[in-house]
Amino acid sequence: MPFRRSCRITVTNEGRQRPASFYYQVDWRKVRALPPDTLYFHALYQQAIPAAAGALYNLLNIRGRGHYIGTVLSVVQTQPGWFGEGDDSFYIDGDTNPTLHGTGTEDYFGDAYALHVSAGPYAGTTVADAAGIGARMTAYRWHIADPIPFRRSLWFGFEHAGFVLRSDGSVQATFDERPDYFSSVAFWYQEGVASGLPVPPYGARRLPHGNALRIPAEKLAQLAHGQQGTAEFRSNAGQGRGLLWFSPRAAGDELEVPFEIPRDGRFELLLMFACGPAFGRYEVSLDGRALNAIASRDDSPDRPRSVVIDAYAPEFSMTRQQVLTWSDLSRGLHRLSLRSTGKAAASGSLDLGVDALIVSEVGRVPPEPAAALRLRKIALEPTSSIAEMRQGLVYSDPEVRAAAAWALGQQGLRAPGAVPDLVRALSDVNSIVRGLAAVALREAGTGARAAVPSLITGLKDSDSSVRMICAEALGRAKAASAVPALIDVSRDPSEDLHVLRNVVAALGEIGPDSEAAIPALEALKSNPRLRYPAGAAQQKIAAGKHR
Repeated sequence: MPFRRSCRITVTNEGRQRPASFYYQVDWRKVRALPPDTLYFHALYQQAIPAAAGALYNLLNIRGRGHYIGTVLSVVQTQPGWFGEGDDSFYIDGDTNPTLHGTGTEDYFGDAYALHVSAGPYAGTTVADAAGIGARMTAYRWHIADPIPFRRSLWFGFEHAGFVLRSDGSVQATFDERPDYFSSVAFWYQEGVASGLPVPPYGARRLPHGNALRIPAEKLAQLAHGQQGTAEFRSNAGQGRGLLWFSPRAAGDELEVPFEIPRDGRFELLLMFACGPAFGRYEVSLDGRALNAIASRDDSPDRPRSVVIDAYAPEFSMTRQQVLTWSDLSRGLHRLSLRSTGKAAASGSLDLGVDALIVSEVGRVPPEPAAALRLRKIALEPTSSIAEMRQGLVYSDPEVRAAAAWALGQQGLRAPGAVPDLVRALSDVNSIVRGLAAVALREAGTGARAAVPSLITGLKDSDSSVRMICAEALGRAKAASAVPALIDVSRDPSEDLHVLRNVVAALGEIGPDSEAAIPALEALKSNPRLRYPAGAAQQKIAAGKHR
């Protein structure tokens, strides 16, 4: 990724949860000069839910000079059969017919007779559920050895066509247009910076259905119960998140998990669960009806058709997920049942740890408010309007207010006049708006000192993410007046670990004025996960005293 004067890399969490951890490494090399014709690296995300009838799915449509270098394509099947017979087409420099015309989606990604999980240096498939409703596939191809050059323009797309089945499973057509869900990232190099690119959908709108409702373990546990087994919420299981933990007495015991559906419609249910050396196998049913598994192209006639969860793995992880069903469900209470069917020979128990149930209405991507879309678009422009962003903080739509707070967070010290507006946003009824307002104040650094009293109040916010960012903002502001409040938080035994880490870091950033916090920091060192940050904060406080 060549650059001439500067480079800024940002990572934004557009979800609704903090990650348990985040790691990164940036390698770069300084050179005396770059050739005049050096091209810039680009990437673009696109999606179509579903792919539009009568047109190819478009991955990229640009003008300029450069070369295309890679594709990541993901598909969710909305009907049985097989999506991947559609050809790839590259239209280069205004050609009216495809300059390059492939022979099928699976062929483009270096496979045949469907896509299969594989990992090659230039092509591969990371996910291949197979051929049923709700099946998911993700494949990649890097045009490193065969870049596709263009001088004036490039248009790239796929047909969305393949096998279509009748209700009895027989083949209706081997090549027909299908309304599957497509998403992609296109990678290319181009002279200058491409203009006019569409703004990618934000956050949950990039999920397969765009409207996911996550029901966490602690809420599931309030109504869940075990038949001939024990069900409980374990608050610190795994990687800092809780689990709905079921311990059956024997195979055949059952965990019942009630949940609410907000409206009549067609819904996907996806279960997130822990896997590890002490978990078993479970058969899934919904409202007393056994669920059918996603069909596989390799199915044998005697293959069990029920949905089975196998949670065994050699090492513990919170990352496993499985699509359970696409079903027509009525508004109201439904019951998911998980019946123990035994375990792998190497497993130490029959237990199950549920992280969350994801409920999504199939294909219902809510439109993004136009004002929110504009605010996200102008936020990164050199001449962006601070006044427009400030006005966005008072919109009635919380999504627009959140976009405005996010946009102001991109401005940093460019927006000192927005501090009073951001202080008011710290009291917003929406926790996401409050959190993004705290982020914007954090990015203002010492320019946000007028907000210190409100940030201190934010240390008691009901949302732990807001408390965490308020603590970080107080550290960036070098807010000596916040030290007593930060000490109080550090002594709260029930406080979230992520909040405590930021409180500790803030005391270190404030420096010598945090000397009164030394005993509290020393006490926190008894926690192995706080020992290093508390020690680092003590060192910063001591170092500042001797300057």
